Amino acid sequence: MGMLRFPLGPTLAALVLSLPVAQASLPSGAGETLAQTPASSAVRASDPWPASEVLTRLFVLRPGDGVRLGRDLGLNAAQLAELRRLSRSERAYAAAARQVLGRGEATALNEKLVAMRLEKDRKVRLALGTQYPAFREWVRGWWASQVRGAQR
Repeated sequence: MGMLRFPLGPTLAALVLSLPVAQASLPSGAGETLAQTPASSAVRASDPWPASEVLTRLFVLRPGDGVRLGRDLGLNAAQLAELRRLSRSERAYAAAARQVLGRGEATALNEKLVAMRLEKDRKVRLALGTQYPAFREWVRGWWASQVRGAQR
C-alpha cells in the first residue's frame, strides 16, 4: 500500500486525498502507478497525464492554451469537442471532492478517480487516434512551461 495523492489543482488544494489505497497501474504509456513513490513523483512532475486535471486547465482555466493545442496538433472540431466534454468530467470529480465528509467517502472517491482517469485516457486515445502520442508530447512541454512559470 502506498499513499495516494492527486495533484488536482487549486479546486482540491484544501482537501487532502492522501489515504492509503491499493496500487493501481495505468495503461502502458499512460503515466505511472498512482501509489506515491519517489520515482512516480518525478514522472508526475514531468508528465501530468492522466493523473492531473490537464483538460480542465487547458479548456477552462486557460482556454487559449486549449485553442493552441488544437491548432498545433491540427485537431478537428469533433476531437476538440470531445476534449472539452472530458474536461467537464474532470471538473465534476473536483466538485464531488468538495462534498467529501469523511475518510470512507474520500477512499471511495479515490477509487472513482482512478477509474475516471483510466476511462479519460481511453477516450482521449480513441478520439485522437494516431495524434495521441503528439498530444502527450505537447502536454508534457506545456506542463513544463506552466511549472517554470509558477516557479518564478
